[in-house]
Amino acid sequence: RMALERVMLPDSNWMWANDWTVDLSGKLGESSDADGWEYQTDFESFTRNRRDYRRGDSCRRRRWTRTRMVKPPQLDDPHRLLRFVWDPTTDEYGNVHVEVRSNLRIFNSTGGALSFFLNSPSWASDVSVGIAEPGGKINVPVALASAVYMKIGRATVGCEVLPDDGSGCSEKIMIIPLSPNSSNYIRSSMDLADVSGTVLHFLVEIRCRRGIVDVIIEPVLRMINLLPC
Repeated sequence: RMALERVMLPDSNWMWANDWTVDLSGKLGESSDADGWEYQTDFESFTRNRRDYRRGDSCRRRRWTRTRMVKPPQLDDPHRLLRFVWDPTTDEYGNVHVEVRSNLRIFNSTGGALSFFLNSPSWASDVSVGIAEPGGKINVPVALASAVYMKIGRATVGCEVLPDDGSGCSEKIMIIPLSPNSSNYIRSSMDLADVSGTVLHFLVEIRCRRGIVDVIIEPVLRMINLLPC
C-alpha cells in the first residue's frame, strides 16, 4: 500500500489528466458495490478476484486510480498525429461503402438533446462539436479527436459558446480510455441554471475497442416495462 501523494510522474514530459478517483469498473453487485468497495472475511483473503458483500464479511477495500499522459501538442501543431478510422459496409447489391472518420464518437442515449464541448490542456479554450438529438451521435472531427476532456451542455440557442460562469453545463469529464480495450463509467451532472432548480444526472461510459473510442451518455435511471401491455 502506498500513500496517494507519494505517487510521482516519470519525468517532466508527463502530466496528470485527472485527480484520484475510485475505480468503479466491474459488474455492479458482483465485483463491487456502487461505491467501489470489494469485501472479504479478512484482509488476508483478498485476491485479484473482486466480489461484493456476503454475510459474514468484516473487511472491505477499494482501488483508487489516476490517469497520466504525455503532454499533448498544440492544436495547430502541423506535426501532431491524426488518427483515422476506415469503416466499411456492404449493401444488398454487394457494393462496398467506406466511411472515413476519426476514432472518437459521442452518443446521446438520453431523452433530450445535448450539446458537447471538448478541451485539452494544450488548447486555448473549449471547442463546440455540435448538438446530438436523443438517440443521435456526433462524429468528432479528426482535428479535435485528441481531446482529453468533455463537457455536456444544454442544447439551446447560442449553445456553441459556454457561459463564462460555467452555468448550464457539466464539470469537465476525462474521456481518455484506460487501455486500448476497456470500458469505464463516470458519473456526471448538469445544473440547468434556471428557475426550476433542476439538476440532470448522467452516466458516461468511455468504451474503447482497439483504440476506437465511443463516449456514451446515458441517464442514471431507466424504467423498463416487462408487462405484456
